[in-house]
Amino acid sequence: MPETAESLPEEGHEAGEEITAEEINAAIEGISLEESKEQFSKSVESEEDEVEAGEDLAEEGEEPASESEPESEPELPPIDPPRSWDRKAKEQFKSFPREAQEIIAARQRDIDSDYLRKTEALADTQKRYEGLDRVLKPHMPSLSERGIEPATLVQQALAVDARLRSNPVEGIRWLCQNLHVDPRQLLQVTPPGQNGTPQLPAYSPELAALQNKITQLEQGIKSGKEAERHRVVSESQRVIDAFIEEEDESGESMHPFYQELEDEMIPIVARLRQEEPQFSQYELLKEAYERAQWANPKIRKELLERQQVTQKEEKARKAEEAIEKSRTISGSPGGELRADVPDSAADTLRLVMEGKLK
Repeated sequence: MPETAESLPEEGHEAGEEITAEEINAAIEGISLEESKEQFSKSVESEEDEVEAGEDLAEEGEEPASESEPESEPELPPIDPPRSWDRKAKEQFKSFPREAQEIIAARQRDIDSDYLRKTEALADTQKRYEGLDRVLKPHMPSLSERGIEPATLVQQALAVDARLRSNPVEGIRWLCQNLHVDPRQLLQVTPPGQNGTPQLPAYSPELAALQNKITQLEQGIKSGKEAERHRVVSESQRVIDAFIEEEDESGESMHPFYQELEDEMIPIVARLRQEEPQFSQYELLKEAYERAQWANPKIRKELLERQQVTQKEEKARKAEEAIEKSRTISGSPGGELRADVPDSAADTLRLVMEGKLK
């Protein structure tokens, strides 16, 4: 059982005597004060011996043994700058830290690899298309005149090839239609030859000339029909323009509502062409215009208002003429003046008020 600090006074200490720290530690560790002092003295002597030994080694030129320190890693040499860089960039690259040089060099290697890959791909593409360019080059003037791009020609040729491969019969029929060739000419074969294969007729310049003449005639007929169509369209447009610009004696437009009624006139003209085939183009327009303007509520109202104004003006004109007639004096036995009989009660009243009629 180790002794405690309370038992220390019983081992030669008087009451009230101060207890040192060495004595307390010795008591805790369970050893006597004398043994603790002895161990402490040995420890001090050992440290003094090591110090003396170190001094002796220092005098002899040897370094005392010390704790091993971690050796620093050797500094790596700088990296050579990329060969593709210019001199100024290379000099700047040498001033960068080793870590930065490694990052930049790796990135430059990636760029160089990608550039090399693309260059090789471009060279391969050029090599593959050199043959196609040689084939197309003699035909470029003709293609340019016809407004055809080389890519379009190649695309069409591939489409024809695909059509012929997928369905030869339909492909040949399609070619005949596009080249204006009668397929029956392909059936004009000679008797089979020695190997039993039907032989196509030999080339005939007369037949080729005749076929060329037929093609020209077909094209001429087509052009004539197109020209006639343009002529009819131009004539119709001329009639329409004249109809729109037509004016009466006072210079007023005779068809002021044409622009508003144009869409409504279209079905009327189509119906009139069937009902009245003898009508001229002008007559078709005039009749369609009359029907359309009276069928349109807004325009019909305006026309009725105009008619009322016209009737009033006509009535006033007739009244003026009656007044002029009443002024004509005719002889009578009594020497009295007599005017012509007015047309209405209103005119009679007016003439009596003016003293012109008794």
